[in-house]
Amino acid sequence: MRRSGRYIGLCGVLLLVVALAGATSTKKAVRLHLRNCRQSSDYNGISRCTGAIDGNTNQRWTIHGHSTTNQDARPWWETQVEQLTYFTKVRIFNRLYCCPDRLTNFVIKVDGHVCARYKRKTSFSVKAFSCNRKGRILRIESRIRTFLTLAEVQVYGVAMGPATAAPPIPLSDCAQSSNYLGRSKCTGAIDGNTKQHWTFTGMSTTNRDPRPWWQARTKVPSKIMQVRIFNRLDCCPNRLNKFFIKVDGKVCAQYNSFAAFSVWTFNCNKVGSVVRIESRKATYLTLAEVQVFGEALKTGPRPVKLRLRNCRQSSDYNGISRCTGAIDGINKRVWSAATQSTTNNDAKPWWETQLDEATQIKKVRIFNRRDCCPERLNNFVIKVDGRVCARYRSSKSFKSKTFKCNRKGRVIRIESLKRTYLTLAEVQVFGIMLPQTNAQGLLKLSDCSQSSNYNSRQTCSKAIDGVTRQRLSARAPMAITRNDANPWWEARTEAPARINRVRIFNRQDCCPERLGDFVIKVDDEVCARYNSGPFSVWTFDCNKSGRTVRIESRKRTYLTLAEVQVFGKLLPQEEAALHPVRLKLRNCRQSSDYRGKSRCTGAIDGNTNQRWTIHGHSTTNNDRRPWWEAQTEQVTRFSRVRIFNRLYCCPDRLTNFVIKVDGQVCARYHSKSSFSVKSFNCDMDGRVLRIESLKRTYLTLAEVQVFGFEYGPTSMSSQLRLSKCQQSSNYRGKSFCTGAIDGNLKQSWTISGMSTTQLDQRPWWQAQTDKPSYIAQVRIFNRQDCCPNRLDNFVIKVDNAICAEYKGGPFSVWTLDCNMIGSVVRIESRKRTYLTLAEVQVFGEPANKECYRQQEDFVGSSNVTASGKPCQSWSVKRCTRGTRGVSCHVPSMYVAEAGLTGNNCRNPVDYMRDRPWCYTATPPDGSTAACPSAELGFQFIS
Repeated sequence: MRRSGRYIGLCGVLLLVVALAGATSTKKAVRLHLRNCRQSSDYNGISRCTGAIDGNTNQRWTIHGHSTTNQDARPWWETQVEQLTYFTKVRIFNRLYCCPDRLTNFVIKVDGHVCARYKRKTSFSVKAFSCNRKGRILRIESRIRTFLTLAEVQVYGVAMGPATAAPPIPLSDCAQSSNYLGRSKCTGAIDGNTKQHWTFTGMSTTNRDPRPWWQARTKVPSKIMQVRIFNRLDCCPNRLNKFFIKVDGKVCAQYNSFAAFSVWTFNCNKVGSVVRIESRKATYLTLAEVQVFGEALKTGPRPVKLRLRNCRQSSDYNGISRCTGAIDGINKRVWSAATQSTTNNDAKPWWETQLDEATQIKKVRIFNRRDCCPERLNNFVIKVDGRVCARYRSSKSFKSKTFKCNRKGRVIRIESLKRTYLTLAEVQVFGIMLPQTNAQGLLKLSDCSQSSNYNSRQTCSKAIDGVTRQRLSARAPMAITRNDANPWWEARTEAPARINRVRIFNRQDCCPERLGDFVIKVDDEVCARYNSGPFSVWTFDCNKSGRTVRIESRKRTYLTLAEVQVFGKLLPQEEAALHPVRLKLRNCRQSSDYRGKSRCTGAIDGNTNQRWTIHGHSTTNNDRRPWWEAQTEQVTRFSRVRIFNRLYCCPDRLTNFVIKVDGQVCARYHSKSSFSVKSFNCDMDGRVLRIESLKRTYLTLAEVQVFGFEYGPTSMSSQLRLSKCQQSSNYRGKSFCTGAIDGNLKQSWTISGMSTTQLDQRPWWQAQTDKPSYIAQVRIFNRQDCCPNRLDNFVIKVDNAICAEYKGGPFSVWTLDCNMIGSVVRIESRKRTYLTLAEVQVFGEPANKECYRQQEDFVGSSNVTASGKPCQSWSVKRCTRGTRGVSCHVPSMYVAEAGLTGNNCRNPVDYMRDRPWCYTATPPDGSTAACPSAELGFQFIS
């Protein structure tokens, strides 16, 4: 039976040999081209491995004609063929005339497997060795200490196919330890250019770093079979002579030789995503090209090593051991401030990092310090987005340990549960990137502002210009404030939105520590905080609904933002309509300016600091019933008003006041106790917000914020052309009325760019529309370089009937509702002054006056007024106050018999001067307003 078993075994071997012979019999063995070689050392540093494959079979030694090593222990020489090959024969030419006995004890290997041996006391001149091995790397290795000298090596075999049986895998998202002179980027090694003569952009080159590295990623987890490296040849190829290749942090191949090579292909056979080439010495790491061969995994996603770049920790040991030491790719166990992260001796110290996107965290690998104090890491937890996923508590320390996590999130934190120095040599995180949803879309930001501008170029818009470069330059400006106390920056989304995340790009060429203590607000509600060391890019979870995104520092600093990105989703129209947003206020005024300097704008400058400054707050003089007011951009349903009071002095000044919208009280405050910040429900439609004290006092407001719903544009009509202007007089005979209708909105005076009268008693200016029109609104641009208080008491008339009046402080631009039909628009001062107008704009529509003399027969289709207010039903009782009290009834002209039910625009009486109208408030308030000009073309019913 044994013989039978042996016989079967021999038959199997025989069949295998026959099969291999059959596989190669169709192709004849040929001499193979050898070009890439290396050896254990170079004799005197100049006798290279290439001397054995230069085609010169002369056996008399020359330093360049033979390959010779130093007197090494077990010296070796090896070469690589271009394709997978079945080796049949190796012919070696020995050195003659001296020392041929050096080649008396050696082996020949193919891909690490011995295929032939030679061990004799006698030397040879030329000898052929049968090999019969499949592979690519051929090695001749001595088994004694000697000088290994080869005159020539010739190899015969049959090429079996391409050098890589697998297709190439594209690489992206590369990084390297540094960029040579800041210009030679990592992308030079994956640009498809295999030229081996150096250029700045054609190769990747680092500075002379200790253990420099380069890495790139496959798009998906892959089976990495081979890695091919193209070396630089015009200079310095010996820089690539001591390195290893890693896949997801695990070594798959290494090169440990002093010999240089041109192109070398390494077998890897690892599964992962991140391919890393890391030198073992201090050098310039130069790669002409890197190619990876393998295949993407067809199974479900596998955990890959995740790129970590943004980190922070509870403190920095001695102010120099940064959090980045734990994610620099260097896991040396001997401590240094640059290569390990270390905190001070804190109570429950922590370290954390953040991923770019939401990820399924599978495991976390921690490398501990080994030269000292490993017991510091013996009681800690690992958290993902604040939830514990792993714990460690033991009296034993560890060198490195992998913890299972299985949590979904973005922020990974390692937190000690005791007072200690938290030291981490390296942290590696493995997981699966989760697919992104539309809810994470980038939202467009506009209408920005900031506390101040560092100069005319570093404005708020530079943080939303789409340029994410983090080095300040003419091509990459940033939003930068001056050195303010609590500086801020803000911008608005296009519409109310669910804001999920806010991503901030910090400046990196200088001063990243400026962004070290700040909050992020949405509609003035804090959604995220940061109080830690400098970072490059950080993404904050927000999860708030609103429009205004604000970044506010908590210290005195220059607030610098390279770019701000907001991710989320616009709210559906019906949901947005129910969500009040912060409204922008402008065109403010107040009863007086304290010392002539504390302007009304101090209450709407975005600065919520409650410590008084003359420009940071709005303050009046000690007036009787002082007031402050501002205007929204559009007709608004006010929801609430938030007032920030002055602190540290005099908060009791704000103890008795009312809040009005378009002259109607919507909220009151009367109390002996003062407040710091208080929100008032308002629930009223309008545009002009007024805060009015009910006593004699200094009215001081740190900040006023308004929330509500925007109905639509302030004018539902188009701009009307004005001509045939006149004014009461011309200043110096040169400043004519046409200066107010020339289209020039500049508010600094020139004699021809504005209309200005002499110092007249009740001066006036007027112009005419092309034909009779419905005048909805009149917008006035005031002079700003001087004397804006000249326009503080005037009326606006249409065809000599007053439609609006103004009596208040100076303003920049003011829009007044008019709602009259006519042709001549007149602005008339009520005092002796110079009447100066930078520009006058009139909005409305041409009118057909005959259309509305039908009176009660008119039935419109609109049920909102020109200013956007909803109409009330005509069948609601109207109330009047007489000597006998209040009486309510439905006027006979509105009853159902007259066909005037519902809340459509009507003109039952000639109340609005041939303009359809409706009631805007429920009883007992009987306020009325004109309907939009769009009603002008509607038909009548009889």
